[in-house]
Amino acid sequence: MCVYIDVVAPKLVCPGDLEVTVADWGDNSTIVHYDAQPPRISDNSGQSDYRVIGVSDGQVRFPIGSVTLEYEAFDAAGNTATCSQHIHVRGLSHLGLKIRKRDMKRRSANLDVTNK
Repeated sequence: MCVYIDVVAPKLVCPGDLEVTVADWGDNSTIVHYDAQPPRISDNSGQSDYRVIGVSDGQVRFPIGSVTLEYEAFDAAGNTATCSQHIHVRGLSHLGLKIRKRDMKRRSANLDVTNK
């Protein structure tokens, strides 16, 4: 009798890094739909799945800055593989625009925006 024991970890390829910009002046975070592009997984058993470590939903509010998501793939035998995806959230200041203080105070929908 021959018993097959799976000792081969799944192959896991993370989605590419994301760069997103907050939606409005004064925002210091934004919702990121990181699950729009899931990781690619293959396994010799044909039965594998994945999870994102430390995150419970497919969309999360991330602050301005950089965050690393860790993905873990696993198969029925308990073999695992991991990879990382970096998410960079940028404020609107990177656009090279400035707003006059009096315009910020008005909080008007038609802000007077000028180039630096």
